[in-house]
Amino acid sequence: MRSSLSDPASPSTLNSQGVTVSVMLAERGAWHSGILAVVRQAIDEAAQRLGLRSRYVYFQSPEELPAVFAEMVKEREQALLILSDPGIAQVVPQIVALAVKLRLVTMAESADWPTAGALMAYGPKADDIYRQAAMYVDRILKGARPNDLPIGQPTTFELITTSRPPRRSASPSRRHCSRGRIR
Repeated sequence: MRSSLSDPASPSTLNSQGVTVSVMLAERGAWHSGILAVVRQAIDEAAQRLGLRSRYVYFQSPEELPAVFAEMVKEREQALLILSDPGIAQVVPQIVALAVKLRLVTMAESADWPTAGALMAYGPKADDIYRQAAMYVDRILKGARPNDLPIGQPTTFELITTSRPPRRSASPSRRHCSRGRIR
């Protein structure tokens, strides 16, 4: 198992009385290092402003998940923020089952997570991102140069919450979620 404690220079050493949030990623190499650095900085700054501590955990295979979660319990962490990547998308049921069993508040950015049992998800609306990508492809196929196209940003975000607290034995099919659009 290769889970990683946060860097000594990160805000995880702030307030030992505060809540610790684990930030889960599948593999160290799954994210471009520059993008990951920006994301980590944003998470660490937000955690610091809220009086939270952040700790980054990684796993490379589903078999490592029980040990990673055991380490979270040992570190007395109360919440889990999941950063989406292809490695994590493959193990959603296992992550949610372990988080519910250990009573960790679980947040993600994809709409699939609350349906699977996580407390909430907040992120760009996937349909809008795919629609925007299709418009770029259309414009390129019609002769536009990619260099001339503007860089797009998501404009519609979704906040999805689970309306009933998860039970250890609840099946994902019984989840009740509510959606809200934020522009």
